[in-house]
Amino acid sequence: MGAEVECRSDSTYPERPVTVLWAGVRRTIDQIVSRSRNPNAYSFRVQTTDGLTLNLVYDVPADRWDIK
Repeated sequence: MGAEVECRSDSTYPERPVTVLWAGVRRTIDQIVSRSRNPNAYSFRVQTTDGLTLNLVYDVPADRWDIK
């Protein structure tokens, strides 16, 4: 499933997701719980200000965000 994520990028993309469109609602990310990286993807486990916990994955070759 493709996702719409706004991300802060100071020196590299993506450094810090700040909002995500989920279930038709733009949600602000309150904290990054964990993050990981492999050669083809960046993964972020995030918590939104309204209490949702989501796993966001940025697929580098496809230049696309997904929610897993």
